[in-house]
Amino acid sequence: MAAYLLGALPSGVIITRFFARRDPRAIGSGHTGALNTYRAAGFGPAVFAFLGDTSKAILAIHFARWLTGDEWIVALAGVAAVIGHIAP
Repeated sequence: MAAYLLGALPSGVIITRFFARRDPRAIGSGHTGALNTYRAAGFGPAVFAFLGDTSKAILAIHFARWLTGDEWIVALAGVAAVIGHIAP
């Protein structure tokens, strides 16, 4: 559940609003990823959005490994983070 909630964190929206005071969901495809962040706020914030989206799954995996050590739970945590990112 924690991995899903971590994945659901809209890093592109947070970063774009911080740097450009805009909503990336109102531009381009309407998604919150690095491309719309680039369109709304520029290259630097888009890199931060990409790193934020990538680090959500990495953090979920490392946290699950630290908590349990069970590889099946670690894999499920990664999948839950990706699902949370795709369908918050």
